[in-house]
Amino acid sequence: MDNQQMNEKVIADLSRKNLELTERVNDLEKATRSIDTVLYCIGGPLNDNILEYSNKQLATFFRIKDLIRGLE
Repeated sequence: MDNQQMNEKVIADLSRKNLELTERVNDLEKATRSIDTVLYCIGGPLNDNILEYSNKQLATFFRIKDLIRGLE
């Protein structure tokens, strides 16, 4: 394999990996939005905490949300 072919292979491999990582980031962003939606429904103004989570439980949920949002 000559240098030109090797360079083309490296570029193809990097392009493929970039595409895979871009898709993964998109999946993670979608999951983050879904998690955010679920968390904001917990004790939200429209459902008035239907599941009756305690303040301690809500604090844990929102700590998780903050950690997830830090990944964005």
